[in-house]
Amino acid sequence: MFLYNNKYMRYIRSQGYLVTYNYLVLIFNRRWIDELQEHLNKTENSSLITDGIFGISTMLILGQAIDKNKNYLSEFVSTMMEDKTDTPTDRIELLRQPLMNFLAEVEGTTIHINGKTESQFTTPYGVYSLYFPKSKPVIYVNSLFKKYSLNKKNKSDIRRINDFLTNDEKMKIQDLCWEFYKENFMSKGIITLLNDMTSISYLSISINGGKGRGIKAIQSAIGATVDGKVGKQTLTLLSKNIESNGYKQLNFNMLEYMILFYANLIKKKRKFFVYRNGWYNRLYKTACELFKKKYKRIPL
Repeated sequence: MFLYNNKYMRYIRSQGYLVTYNYLVLIFNRRWIDELQEHLNKTENSSLITDGIFGISTMLILGQAIDKNKNYLSEFVSTMMEDKTDTPTDRIELLRQPLMNFLAEVEGTTIHINGKTESQFTTPYGVYSLYFPKSKPVIYVNSLFKKYSLNKKNKSDIRRINDFLTNDEKMKIQDLCWEFYKENFMSKGIITLLNDMTSISYLSISINGGKGRGIKAIQSAIGATVDGKVGKQTLTLLSKNIESNGYKQLNFNMLEYMILFYANLIKKKRKFFVYRNGWYNRLYKTACELFKKKYKRIPL
């Protein structure tokens, strides 16, 4: 994708930060490419196929357009930013149903407590009240315990509260969990580049492994600096990696990183051994979804 040996790509680079920035914005919003192709067909009287692929033909026509107007690319990107500033947001919103369906399977849709590994309740879709006591899903579930005069520290009451919940209350919990995950665990730059199942893999790792863990898994998979921060290097290498190796290899490398991460965590602190079933089964479930295999929980 990043064919910098192409004379037009060198020309884009020579124009300085602004044009290079706009080029990167275009690449990171791939769904804009088919619209760029349509725009080029209109303005340059070309006959590009609007396939959303930034290939040699598109590069050549774009280069010719830039020869005539050095601001051609920046003007196009500016138009797209004005007209479709919500494109990354839309991309994230499209993930809601597949992500919540995935979490419903691995975390459940009831308020629950795992007596062996947890000391406090977990909401439907996996928000653990001990780790996120001030999160909106946990605060709302706490209010439901009060509403139904139940003790949130009593295991029996934690199980019983599910019998009292109305459909509206269940739906509100799902809405709050989605907003919580969206605000705290999703990088728009990363999500824009990933397909649905790879996005869910990234988010599942982030949710279960801690903030930034999904980004670190991606960085490890693509050979970027593993710091949990999304910057130009990470986005550039991710785009190149997907273009060269596809999503399957990226997913495999991410899962491999997490297996080693959990293994090292357990090795260093034996108190984490009790969590191994949940950790590895979540990864196994993710792998089954990614590689279209039937999931069956495995005892460890």
